[in-house]
Amino acid sequence: MLKNKLLTFFLFLSLNFLALYLGVVLMDNGPKSEWYLLLNKAPWTPPNWMFGSAWSLIMILFSFYMTILLFKYKEERKKIVFLYIFQWILNVSWNYIFFNKHLIIFGAGILVVLWGIIAYILFTYKNTLKLYSTLLLPYFVWMAIAVSLNIYIIFNKSYEMPKLTNITQEKIIELYAKDLLEGKETKIIYVFAKKHNFDEHDFYKFFSSFEELEKSAFEVLKANE
Repeated sequence: MLKNKLLTFFLFLSLNFLALYLGVVLMDNGPKSEWYLLLNKAPWTPPNWMFGSAWSLIMILFSFYMTILLFKYKEERKKIVFLYIFQWILNVSWNYIFFNKHLIIFGAGILVVLWGIIAYILFTYKNTLKLYSTLLLPYFVWMAIAVSLNIYIIFNKSYEMPKLTNITQEKIIELYAKDLLEGKETKIIYVFAKKHNFDEHDFYKFFSSFEELEKSAFEVLKANE
């Protein structure tokens, strides 16, 4: 029995830390991106270094909790596993939706559902698990904070970044060169301007076509080699 419990614990631990790893991969450079740094974040936003430490502790405690829950409610294993998988998918996908795609409202919806799942698990089994339920409290509280941070951004409309003004030829070339080096270039002027948050008309002040921009960018890159 002890061996089975240990194997189950390490399985949950592995899956939980896999979720954290995939989250980091999917968010790319999100927390350090210009988009995120310019957001009007809530005053109670934790410092970046705290997120990794908090999530690591939460996932360790969550692994203990899930192991205890699974062995206490053997007759409900299918339901418990389903809830676990559902929250796992939501946890991982939020990083991509928020940091990579910048879909803040959609991301907030994901967090609310995820918080709801954790709350459901916590309050459904608290009478039986009693003191063991405290192992899930950090996850529940952290999700409450995460939801509040997202909602703050939405209500403050801080995700609507002001357009770049006084755009220069050199700045446009710099933006294109950056996209090129990151493998994220586009040849549609409207998409390029919208992505970098400047007026499309400013593009035509300096370049008649995207081909002309490409030529200028490659000349700059070649000159800097």
